[in-house]
Amino acid sequence: MEKLDMMGRSHLAFNAASAVMMSSFVHIGGEAYSWSFLLALVNGHIFITSMLLPSLTQKSIYYVLVLFGALLPDIDHPNSILGRRFGAISRTLHHWCGHRSITHSIFGVLLLCGLCIGVGSLAMALGGSQGIIFSASTQAMLRLALYSLLFGYALHLLADSLTKEGIPLLWPFKKRYGLIPLTSLRFRVGTWVEHLILWSLIFCVGVGFGTGSFSF
Repeated sequence: MEKLDMMGRSHLAFNAASAVMMSSFVHIGGEAYSWSFLLALVNGHIFITSMLLPSLTQKSIYYVLVLFGALLPDIDHPNSILGRRFGAISRTLHHWCGHRSITHSIFGVLLLCGLCIGVGSLAMALGGSQGIIFSASTQAMLRLALYSLLFGYALHLLADSLTKEGIPLLWPFKKRYGLIPLTSLRFRVGTWVEHLILWSLIFCVGVGFGTGSFSF
């Protein structure tokens, strides 16, 4: 349980750092904000206005769902962070498929994408039948939510593909793949190499903030 929890925290940190870098260059979460702006906002020196609210909402959706995506693939293990909160789902997945199976594959990504699109389409259809019109900005928020969740999910698979265990990318075929073909060059879960990679990434993001290269 301890190792899984540690990996959950590692995935959260990895996704958070990656989300910051993505937002700095692509601005997928809307307008980029500097570190000084965020400090001023937190300290109450900048007030949230009606003009600022939509952008902050975008940011919140982006980061929350990227972080949720960091944990979602491990729902197939009852001792994972989400596994303990969604026990019935987790135990069912673990019983029938095992850990690092369907949720760590291309099929799992497509299944998640289809489920999200299906739920969104159903909600819009039901809303339309009740006379509720989804504005262009609301639809844009829904698309952002989908992209953010899938991005976070993909980052989890990327991180796991760096480990010696690899991931069954082509599940239901059981062969496991790694981003680095040679298993000897990949690290084992919970070792010092994992911490070195993680803290190096966090350090680079910190330097990026300090030099103004990165922003939220």
